[in-house]
Amino acid sequence: MLSILLEKALGLYIAKEEQNRKCDAWEMTPLSPELSRYAALDVYASQLIFERTVQISPIPNVAFDTAPGTSVILLAHEGGLPIAYSTVSDPQPAIYHAVQVDTQKPPID
Repeated sequence: MLSILLEKALGLYIAKEEQNRKCDAWEMTPLSPELSRYAALDVYASQLIFERTVQISPIPNVAFDTAPGTSVILLAHEGGLPIAYSTVSDPQPAIYHAVQVDTQKPPID
């Protein structure tokens, strides 16, 4: 599936050995160099697909009126790498995991 996304999004082909996809060696530590390469290719391909997707459809900022259920991504810094994925909850809690959340609608000027 990842290889299909990579091909459709970027026109790239990812060469991975099929016998490595499902094998018992994934349970062993440390991973063999072949399996480490296989996993690294998945991570790299996922990053390329994400970067291309963001270029096609930029991620807007969340506003007070952002609809509940909207997918959001928390970036390390503006333009940085994603560090968390979630959705806007409904109703918005005043406290979430000991963090106070500002749920008050901003005053209209």
